[in-house]
Order: sequence, then structure tokens, then C-alpha cells
Amino acid sequence: MIDTSKGRGQRYEHSRRSTTQKEGEKIPSTSYPATKTVVVIQATQKIKTFTTNTVPEPSLNPSGTQTSAKPKQKTQNIVSNDLTRLKFTSAPEILVRPPSEFRNCWLNDILLLSGDRLLLNDISTRTLKIIDLKTSSLTSEVNVPGMPWGMCHIPGDKVAICVSQSIQFLEKRGKLFLGKNIKVDSDCRGVGYHNGNLIISFESGNVQKINMEGKVLATISTSSFKNPWHLKVVGDDQTAAIYVSDFEMCTITKLDMNLITLETFKDPALRKPLGITAVGNQLIICGWLSHNIMCLDLQSGNMTELLGMVEGIASPKIVCYSLQQNKMYVAVFENGDANNYVKVYNTTPKWN
Repeated sequence: MIDTSKGRGQRYEHSRRSTTQKEGEKIPSTSYPATKTVVVIQATQKIKTFTTNTVPEPSLNPSGTQTSAKPKQKTQNIVSNDLTRLKFTSAPEILVRPPSEFRNCWLNDILLLSGDRLLLNDISTRTLKIIDLKTSSLTSEVNVPGMPWGMCHIPGDKVAICVSQSIQFLEKRGKLFLGKNIKVDSDCRGVGYHNGNLIISFESGNVQKINMEGKVLATISTSSFKNPWHLKVVGDDQTAAIYVSDFEMCTITKLDMNLITLETFKDPALRKPLGITAVGNQLIICGWLSHNIMCLDLQSGNMTELLGMVEGIASPKIVCYSLQQNKMYVAVFENGDANNYVKVYNTTPKWN
């Protein structure tokens, strides 16, 4: 296990002091009866729109291609590839709960889509939410047949979503619709894609590699994880690796594509990690109980705090970063109205 706390500055002291009031709190979990049957079905759907725009939906993949690798970025607008060299400035938040909904959101994952859009999922309403970043507004919702958790882009202009005990596919053919639904062993939490296969983490603590028909190719047992609720596949081909955040063990674990453990990262400034995303050779991590956004350098293994309570971060759950817009988007999990918004942070070089 790699302890990344060595050599850090004094800014972590604030994170450790400020998190004691929530020690011992846990995010509620859900449980469902397990099944080991592999079935592919077609899900029913209901789509609710909040705009009169009749233009066909843009593609789902932000790169405009059908690959599972890192999206191609427009380099002319990129401020910096090193997030630790950026200054984060709070911008107006985005309201993601529709006016007709009285329940607070429980946002579980976030993806960048093409056309300056965000895709979020909400357990409380069992919906996928499309956010237009040009207008900072909710444009549509798609109902899913269960509680949605992790999401990832896959080839063919699709998104895979963990929905209770299945992987649900969201597709686009002129408009958004729900595609096939693959049943899995038990309640799934995180999902990633690589070379025609899916990597899935489960509430039980297992992590599996399955093909697109649901056949299990490899499994890592519960002895390695307790709450592996979020994962991210990073890199291409031979350099690809899986990074798993474990809420209970407060670790980030690196696996190869055969689910062999390569490294485990732990830092006292990172407590109860949840949502993760990759930007180049850096992993952005939500520290739910440490109230911060951490950055793990994948080459050196060093962790740095990007945002904390001073910048308005409290109980962050999911995060993504847009290189085109030079913005970070963060959603929290608390009690109250804060759950209904996505926080926005503009970035500029620290030397400006």
C-alpha cells in the first residue's frame, strides 16, 4: 500500500480538522435479492422534456467518435493538463431538480456528453438527467427501470448505466432511448468499458469483468474490497488500468485488466472516497467525509488537495472536469436542498 501523505504541505491540516463533525456517517445502501441468471431484455422507457428545442440530439460520446479510449480534446482551449497548477473559482450553480419535483435529488454519477451537456443520474426519481451547459438548465429526463449508479461511455454512441441488478444501455438514434438491459449477479455500483468488455463493481465487494452479453470473464473477491462503489478505466490498450474507490477502506486501488491488484493508494487527507474521474494522468477523487476534492498523480502516486471547505466543498459525491470549458462540476450528498444543484468551478492558471 502506498501512503501518499509524505511531503504534503500544511493545507491538509484544515481538511483533517474540518471533517470530525461527520465521523462515522455513512451513505445509505440498498439491497436486493441476488440472481445469477444472465438475461438480455429490452427496457421500457419514459422521456420527459423541459425544452421546445426540436433539433436532433447530439451524439453521446464527447469525442464525437465511437471509442472507449480517452476523448479527443480541443487543445486550443485547454488551460493546463496539470490540475494542481490551476486556481479554482466558484461559478453559479446549476439547478437540476425540475420545478414539478418535490423530492431532493440523490445524484450518483456524472458524465460529460457532446454538445456541452452533462448526463447525471438520480436515485430518488430513478431518472437520467440531461443538462445543457450553455443555458445551465435541465433539458430532459429519461426514466430507468431501477436505481441508477455508475455510468460510462461505450462504443456505438451509447452509455452503460448500473441499474440495480443490471446494466442498462442508453443509446441515440436521432433521439435518446433505452437499449438492451443485461442482468448481472447482484446490485452493481460502478462500471467501466475496455475492448469489448465491461468492468463492474458490486455492493457485495466483488469486481467482475464481463463481456457485452453478460458472461463473467474474471472476478476479484470481497476480500480485496468492502464498498467499491465507483471505478474508472484509464488509458488505452496495453496501458489501460482500472481504478476503484473503496468508501469503507478509504483507498484507491489500481487493477490491471485481468483484475490483478497492482497498487493501493491511501492518504489521511482522503476520507470515504466516492466519485472518481480521470483527466490525463491524474485522477480526481471526491472525499465525502474529508469534504474535499483530491488529485492523485498516476505516475508518482502523490495526492494533492484541489478543493476543500474553504472553496465551498462539503460532502462531495461525484465530479467531472471539462478540458474544453476549463470547468469542474461537483455534486454533493447531504441532507437538504444542496443535493439539487451541481457546483461549477472555473479554472485559470495559478500564475495569472
